Amino acid sequence: QHRGPDNSSIFSDNNIFLGSCRLSIFDLSNNANMPMQDASGRYTITYNGEIYNFIEIKKKFNINTKTESDTEVLIELYSILKEKCLNELNGIFSFIIYDSLENIFFCARDRLGVKPFYFTSNEKINFHASSEIQAISNFSKENLNLNYVKNYLETSFYDYGDETFFNNIYQLLPGSYLKYQIDNKKIEITK
Repeated sequence: QHRGPDNSSIFSDNNIFLGSCRLSIFDLSNNANMPMQDASGRYTITYNGEIYNFIEIKKKFNINTKTESDTEVLIELYSILKEKCLNELNGIFSFIIYDSLENIFFCARDRLGVKPFYFTSNEKINFHASSEIQAISNFSKENLNLNYVKNYLETSFYDYGDETFFNNIYQLLPGSYLKYQIDNKKIEITK
């Protein structure tokens, strides 16, 4: 909530939960709050970042919106192009889109990795994702990724590769997208 004090909302559907703590930038109205659904109601997005060219995208693809937000343009663009929407985006972002028809999560991170995206998945918790590790970690000593800690202490490097300081919590690498099939718990990551 410290990063998004303007609104906090949750979407839920059949054991799917998306939450957002919004920092209002383009459209300050409540209509632009997240999680947000596309016009068809099929897709729901929660998103961290800023799409700099959203006005140009809106014109190029003749996207009609109810808000002046980049979020609505992004989700409507995804409904048109699916993962190819990433080719059109100029900005810093990480987002997750729930597709209620295909029962998948589509997650993406900007090319430079300015906006973080962390995730974990196993039989017990299925799939959790967040822009902050503390939202999905229990911070116990048993959960520390000791090899990662050792590498950090030896080299002073961190934020390389998909591992983090915690076991079974990964970051989506910059310029990558992830598809999570909810029914069979399958993760597919594409650079």
